[in-house]
Amino acid sequence: MVTAVNRALADDTAALTRLDALDRQVTELARRVPGRGDDGEGYQPRPAPNWWKLAADERRASVAELRDRVEHVYRPGYGHFARTLGPCWPEHDLCLYGLDIASQLWCALYLQPERSTSLLSAQAEYQIRILPAIAAQLGDETTGCGPQPRRQFSPEHAVKNRVLDMALACVQCGWFVFPCQPGQKAPATRHGYLDATTDPDQVIKWFGGHLERNLAVATGAPGPDILDIDSRGPAASGFPALERLRAAGLLQGAAARVGTPSGGLHVYFKGSNQRTAHLPASHIDFLAVGGYALIPPSQIGGRPYEHLQNLGASGHLDWGAAARLLEPARDHQRPASLPAVERISTLARWVADQREGNRNAGLFWAANRALEVDRAADLSPLATAARQAGLPDEEIIRTLNSARRTTQATPRQPGQQAEGAT
Repeated sequence: MVTAVNRALADDTAALTRLDALDRQVTELARRVPGRGDDGEGYQPRPAPNWWKLAADERRASVAELRDRVEHVYRPGYGHFARTLGPCWPEHDLCLYGLDIASQLWCALYLQPERSTSLLSAQAEYQIRILPAIAAQLGDETTGCGPQPRRQFSPEHAVKNRVLDMALACVQCGWFVFPCQPGQKAPATRHGYLDATTDPDQVIKWFGGHLERNLAVATGAPGPDILDIDSRGPAASGFPALERLRAAGLLQGAAARVGTPSGGLHVYFKGSNQRTAHLPASHIDFLAVGGYALIPPSQIGGRPYEHLQNLGASGHLDWGAAARLLEPARDHQRPASLPAVERISTLARWVADQREGNRNAGLFWAANRALEVDRAADLSPLATAARQAGLPDEEIIRTLNSARRTTQATPRQPGQQAEGAT
């Protein structure tokens, strides 16, 4: 047996080297976990032993511990990992070594007395990068031993999950987040913005295994207010309006600037209780309460949202003053003051003008504005306008039904904010 094990190890030194490298990564990852200082608080993993040097009686208790970990942790919680193991894994020293690395790090990450953003990020890295990499090695070792086919390790799992890291950072700031479809602004959850949360566990579920999803933040306090500058050529650019706001001193509270995939700009401000609003003639939108926006590293059509500059301030944008400066001839009172029929007609004309990428969000916003005046309002003019803009009927029905549910619901929590243009 010992001779056979030695021969197997000699034939697979490359795999052992890769596992050693993973062990070093695990040690470094565990070192980043808080609560492991000199005071001894928190779980501290022990080094993985050199299993091939242990006699049978010396390894019995540890193998039993690993078997318990496989059955009660990895099979129910990490099926993709457990399926790589053939039933003979306790006979493979490399499997014992790899499992010991994985299980000790699991204890270090999930048995800590306190939670933090760095701990949650490390947990996600463990699930997305470390486990699949170890699984690939153990699958090679036990190929042909089990009845279930091996699952190949995808190179994409080795890529750092920047979306998850950003989502957890937002949660740490108290911003409500939710996922959107890959390469799109459309929500990836059943109830869209209503599912926005600051729960780290839910965020990990959303983004941990979906590196391709886009990340959206609900705007308005406690999230940010965002001034959205459009850029669709010289005839449809919001940058002249932005320069006018800057010259008037209305942008002094700006915290950051983010470039959008279309060549536009998002200017971030401290969140407020102001409502989302639009100035179509000036080609700018104000995303506050009632809105949401995609944030880096999200992308549309392969083009990312990119952080351009931290501006150092943390103030509000007075949207009322901005709107009066840019379009003084308009009545910037709440549209609720308009008669219901006139209001619906105005909203319908606006919906009909929306372009692809903002049609769904625009319809939802307009429907909510109409229902604020009359919860039983006839929304058929909005449906007709959305159809004219190119939305399919099933999407129109879904969006209008969602708007009615939102209006009829109890008052929204901070994270439950209506969709807005992004």
